[in-house]
Amino acid sequence: MSPAEAPQPDDGLARLRERIEATRRAAERVAGDLDAALGPRPEASGGDEADPSAPPPPAGAPGSAAGRPPSMGYAAPPPPPAGSTLSELESLARRLRDLLPEELARELAELVRELLLLVRALIDWTLERLDRRRAAAVEVTDIPIA
Repeated sequence: MSPAEAPQPDDGLARLRERIEATRRAAERVAGDLDAALGPRPEASGGDEADPSAPPPPAGAPGSAAGRPPSMGYAAPPPPPAGSTLSELESLARRLRDLLPEELARELAELVRELLLLVRALIDWTLERLDRRRAAAVEVTDIPIA
């Protein structure tokens, strides 16, 4: 890139492109961390493909999966490395915040605050409704058994 083509320090579009590229690299890094944490994927078998339109074999029949553990076992996959995903999300949020003008960032923060207060009010209202249902006396009628 020649000096004439180099982005100027105040070129907002160039900064946005740089940040998008950095975010793309961070997303690829997170995906790589996830792939490494999950381990290799089982490959599909080559020539023994079953006809997809054919019904599945009955349970216990030769070739059915009944009675066999899953190929990956019963254990849950290990969690991703600690902090990597959270720190990448935090970095992304900071970059997005830096893109906004200060006044717009304040308005957005106020909007998010109001949204969170609304969610809290909805949760409180729902819990109060559930408590009222539990507190209401249930009328029970005895049925004589002869």
